[in-house]
Amino acid sequence: MASLRKESDRGRTGWRLQFRREKKRRSLWLGPFSKRAADAVARHLEELVRSSAANVAPSSEADSWAKGVDERIHKSLVKWGLTDARIAADCDSRLCGPFFRLLDQRAYGS
Repeated sequence: MASLRKESDRGRTGWRLQFRREKKRRSLWLGPFSKRAADAVARHLEELVRSSAANVAPSSEADSWAKGVDERIHKSLVKWGLTDARIAADCDSRLCGPFFRLLDQRAYGS
């Protein structure tokens, strides 16, 4: 279960989310979110941790949340194995998008 804590550290005030993953305590600095937003992040993160531990796909809501978070949080989720890395979409070639989608379909069988 994830725990939320409001902190003031080094001149910054905000929320820190802590949870356990594979017997290790992980910590994610959320920053100056509202309590409601921090609770929503905790709920989605718990769903990602539970589904990863059970080796099942996360709910569509948690999955779409993970795909839409900012880059800093997304990098942490990828590092902890809770979501997949993003594919660069800013390629100039008109062939890159279809090529990466094809690779993604073959890798994940979609």
